[in-house]
Amino acid sequence: MFEFNYDSKINFIDGFLISIGFIFFLSEVLAGVIRYYFYTLGISYCVYLPKLFLIFSVFTVTFRGFFKKKLGRPFALLFWVLVYSFLIANFYIRNVLQMLFGLWVIVPFVYGVLIGPIVIKNLNGFRKYILFLWIIAVTGIFANLFYKWPWIGFSYEIANITVEGTREWFTGGFERLPGFARISAAAAGQILMLGLLLIFSYKSSLVKTFIWLATGVAILLTTTKTTVGIWIILTILFLFSKTPLFKFLRFLPFLLSLVVIMLPFSTLIIDYNLNIQSFYTHLLLASFEERLTFTWPWTINMVLHHGSFISGRGIGGIGASQAYFEKQLYSPADNLSLYLFGLFGVFGLTMLIVIGLLITLNIDNTKLGRLIFYLAIACFLEGLSLNVVEEPFFATCLGVVFWAAFHKPYKRKF
Repeated sequence: MFEFNYDSKINFIDGFLISIGFIFFLSEVLAGVIRYYFYTLGISYCVYLPKLFLIFSVFTVTFRGFFKKKLGRPFALLFWVLVYSFLIANFYIRNVLQMLFGLWVIVPFVYGVLIGPIVIKNLNGFRKYILFLWIIAVTGIFANLFYKWPWIGFSYEIANITVEGTREWFTGGFERLPGFARISAAAAGQILMLGLLLIFSYKSSLVKTFIWLATGVAILLTTTKTTVGIWIILTILFLFSKTPLFKFLRFLPFLLSLVVIMLPFSTLIIDYNLNIQSFYTHLLLASFEERLTFTWPWTINMVLHHGSFISGRGIGGIGASQAYFEKQLYSPADNLSLYLFGLFGVFGLTMLIVIGLLITLNIDNTKLGRLIFYLAIACFLEGLSLNVVEEPFFATCLGVVFWAAFHKPYKRKF
């Protein structure tokens, strides 16, 4: 099992990492507000400071750990994987700025690998900070139900590039509420992951039930279908967590890792046509059909024709980096396995399967073991229709899962 004690004292370096991380996540929860008022004050560039601080903290701790030989096995593995990805990108992309932007995008994931052991051994100690972020995110959504925030629909220009401040969009005539965030989907993801961490930091069943129900209602108000589905599935799993059936559910991380891969790659041999006709079916499945018929096949062909099945395209070769440097090849991936395929090729797919397998084989039925289990489930379910790595909250939690998978195996108690 995890050989950590709750609420143990943290050293200066750990405290530094967590403090910078808190500032960054607060800026993400308030991203819509900050961008709107920073632009009003004429300091638009300052919105990137929290991310720059996060990058600085990651590099500082990485170099310190490298020279003191205290990186730890999970982070050392990630470090060399990224070095490999840079070498591949230098061959296929040959654009240093695009490669660096690719690194910029995945920093929250790298940060998650670094803070994995810190969060696990101090989860109860961080509860008040997680609660603070959760309250802000939830309050923004509930207040948005009665009041339209001035930053919704706001966009601005920076360095002659139009930047979306907060997206205004609708589903079936219903406005998708972003609260204080930049987009409703981001707000939903933030609330889900913060709520999940919170319920594992409390002992009171009443408090945990209230937090989880409030989390579900807030997510529902964002009308983010994927996140609503994840909340429902996690709720069902919670109900079985104390029953003998739960020992069979331990295989879910491994099975989901396979499904995340097989679903998009099945488009190579299956010509999907969902034949959507009714309004409600369109409301639920239209975006999924677009992935099946266009986004996923396009992404696979893009990687194969402008990269390699074995190695992918390297860092910056897929996702947000392309939106700025390779618009003609741009693909959001909209699937975790495809994103990893774009970065690392078949090695990325193998790594995803290994993570799912290690979580399945090594997870225990302790409180911490179940937390890692549910974090993995949430990330993999999100990864069915989104790339995960470019979503800061999900990416950080995926980093924690990565750390747990390659950390020293812990005793099983099923």
